[in-house]
Amino acid sequence: MATLIQRKNGIWTAVFSYRGRRVWRTTGTRDREHAKMIAEQIGCDFIEPKNITVSRLWDILMPVLPASLSASTIKLDASAFKTFIRICGDLPLPAITPYTIEQFKVARLNEVSPEKTSIDFRSLRASLNRARKMKLLVHNPFMDCQNIRIPEKEQRCFSEEELTKVLSVINEDMLARIVMIAAATGMRVGEILSLQWQEVNLMKGEIHLTNRRDFQLKNRRSRVVMLGRAATFTIGCTPKRSAYVFSDEQGRPFKTTTISVRFKRAVRKAGLSDVLHFHSLRHFNASQMSDSGVPFDQVQRLLGHLSSSVTQNYIHSNKEQLWNSIRKLDPIMDRLVEGRWPLDQNTVS
Repeated sequence: MATLIQRKNGIWTAVFSYRGRRVWRTTGTRDREHAKMIAEQIGCDFIEPKNITVSRLWDILMPVLPASLSASTIKLDASAFKTFIRICGDLPLPAITPYTIEQFKVARLNEVSPEKTSIDFRSLRASLNRARKMKLLVHNPFMDCQNIRIPEKEQRCFSEEELTKVLSVINEDMLARIVMIAAATGMRVGEILSLQWQEVNLMKGEIHLTNRRDFQLKNRRSRVVMLGRAATFTIGCTPKRSAYVFSDEQGRPFKTTTISVRFKRAVRKAGLSDVLHFHSLRHFNASQMSDSGVPFDQVQRLLGHLSSSVTQNYIHSNKEQLWNSIRKLDPIMDRLVEGRWPLDQNTVS
């Protein structure tokens, strides 16, 4: 921990104790709060790795994380650190062994779902990887352990009939508009709720999604979302309450959890499967485009996916299409059956 001393010229200097001696480093600023932040960053060079505990590591990482991680990811990381300390103690980093991590996994599985345990594991593994790159750790013990294996869940997207039912039971007009945009464009819930009027061009039928200080796109890449008739109409008749397209009566943007909970409530009210959630609307959009003959590479671009394998997970063919596809083999298979079993023997047992 640094001690801050202000020079006669007003510049703050950080003083560190390192290997039995005092080390002085200027912060280059006359602002004390700014000097504290700079001292935290400089201090990373004067920390004995063996003395760094889990809580101290978080204190070191926290100031530099906003440059590379979203606020939601930092929140997940903070929660994982807090949970690890509660279960395993505030251990020095060299004291964390694969056995310690396995104990953490077992204890966490007794508290929460495998999915949440997996998220905590990934957060801690990534954080210790950062510590290793910063020379605060020689080896990351999480790399010697396997993450929780999560059973594959049923993948579902809405059918047109199901989505009609959900829309019919939604009483909140703004929620219905948000749902309609998600289904029509495939935008993520965060992208919709952070959408501002300045990003919308109804004349061209486009939305220009960009990274802002208060919102970062998932892949950190700007993209253009094309608007069809339904999306253009929905946005066009949405009342302007603030800079955000979708906001409450006070002009405040909705929170992601608020919309997700309200949408899930509507799904249950419509008598549909609990497997369906807001993100299923993005799957609906991708599947409808694919079913309508939109080329795969265009579906990928419209969804903003960097990988084609991710897009493949969003496309759900309906049973009728699957039947039509398999029946295309009937002429070939009929000839093979006829060749192996002549017509007089061709009976189904």
